[in-house]
Amino acid sequence: MKKVVVVFLLFSLSLITTVSAFSQTWTIRIIDYNVGEVDCVYTIITKQQYERILNSHKLNNRYAMLAYQDSLELISNEQGQIISGSVPELSGYFYVNCEMIPRTNIGNEMLVYLGLKTIIIYGNTKTGYIKIMFCNYMAASVHKDIYSLNSDSFDQQYNRLLRAVNGK
Repeated sequence: MKKVVVVFLLFSLSLITTVSAFSQTWTIRIIDYNVGEVDCVYTIITKQQYERILNSHKLNNRYAMLAYQDSLELISNEQGQIISGSVPELSGYFYVNCEMIPRTNIGNEMLVYLGLKTIIIYGNTKTGYIKIMFCNYMAASVHKDIYSLNSDSFDQQYNRLLRAVNGK
């Protein structure tokens, strides 16, 4: 029995070490005057992980806001303070997942009410990046630029932004 527990612990430690060796994570604390402090935990992900997250939200009939940022307009850091990790020097195409963690009660209530938690980013350091901020129908009733993930308008806008990121 002790051998099984030891083997399980060693396997668990090796799995944790392997995952952290291949993923890079950093956290930026942003102060938003509407919700207070929010920690944004960024993690480099693979294309397959990006697609799985996007498809998962589509299957759950979620909504999203799309934003494009041209690389010529990029600023070195998002407004906020890096509180852990370090922002990697990205080169070429990249995929990033961002989890928003509010640090105040009002921030938590607002983000839960609007269904805001996850952002995925697809980009190219030479052209720019797309940010997809997932939300729920309550956010769609408050903001006009929010799309149902299962709509033609989302697909059209997303494909238009993909062409920009891919330099076409």
